[in-house]
Amino acid sequence: MTIVPLAIGQRSRAGEPHVAIEPRVETSGCPGEAAITLPLPTVQPSDFVRLRRTRCFGTCPDYTVQIGADGQISWRGENYVRAIGAETATINPRDARGLIEKLQTAGFWKLCSSYSATVSDASTVITTLHIADREKQVSDYFNTAPSWLQDLEREIDVLADTHRWIHGDPRRETVALVRLRNTRVDFSAGRVGRSLDADARGPKPGLTPLMQASARGNLSEIQKKANPTSCGKFCKTRPLGHSHQLRSADAWSFPPARGSGRRLSNLSAWA
Repeated sequence: MTIVPLAIGQRSRAGEPHVAIEPRVETSGCPGEAAITLPLPTVQPSDFVRLRRTRCFGTCPDYTVQIGADGQISWRGENYVRAIGAETATINPRDARGLIEKLQTAGFWKLCSSYSATVSDASTVITTLHIADREKQVSDYFNTAPSWLQDLEREIDVLADTHRWIHGDPRRETVALVRLRNTRVDFSAGRVGRSLDADARGPKPGLTPLMQASARGNLSEIQKKANPTSCGKFCKTRPLGHSHQLRSADAWSFPPARGSGRRLSNLSAWA
């Protein structure tokens, strides 16, 4: 029996249709009306947003990154990342402050403290927002938090450019660099290593949501994101309503790698 990896926590036999798992979302620590109606505090240079991604049963990157409203970024890598330990960087304070303000205006203070599901083998994302005398921490297990928070979790990673500390400088990466140590590059399987799967789910400069949905094989997400503004000329040549339906394997590809005889997905070429 061949097991085909799907989304986190999902598997099926090769050739069988993908049936999405929608576990019941469990919440705790939801705020009362008094906390929800408090006025929004003003962002100060000492304020920050912190993102923590925990280990899973596999090789999920385990790290913490913090973005200060003053533009200071601090990183601490724990497991399955290239940069173990502390690293620092700086960004434009205006961008940092804008992201922090975006979190609170989107309704961060109104969120429950925990979103989870009775499933295993997934990472937890913990977002902490500190503004003035208010601080709140939200735990998101198995991507069960509201979708807008998941989008902002990714924005934190993108703004901090955590990819450089998880995998290294993307300008210097090659297929050989991202494969797992002591493993063989298997072009026949259409994959190079688990790092590619991580790129399909995590942040990386140059990768659009459409490209990542393609790498994950998420056709419903591809159909939502594939429009003339997101995929340009491609949508005009392969409209989704055409008899040749868009397949995740076809969405983004490059010419065959030298000596492979196979086409590599965009993530394989850019990872």
